[in-house]
Amino acid sequence: MVNSPLTRGRLPLAHGRIPFEVLVEASDSPFKKDSSVRLDQIRVVSVEKRIHSVAGSLADSTLDEIDDALKLSLGLD
Repeated sequence: MVNSPLTRGRLPLAHGRIPFEVLVEASDSPFKKDSSVRLDQIRVVSVEKRIHSVAGSLADSTLDEIDDALKLSLGLD
């Protein structure tokens, strides 16, 4: 599984200017606070050893933004 860090609460000041970062608003997610996904810091992890539960799901439009940022991060766009 490939994952990336998620900020919670206070967003970085540069948010919106970093193409590898996607805003995830609390109102459209299972998170209590606005957060952002950092697609410049992706990692491969073992599902069996590291993933113990699922926090929830995101809107298709947010997933599309994440896909675009991931492509950009990997130089696929």
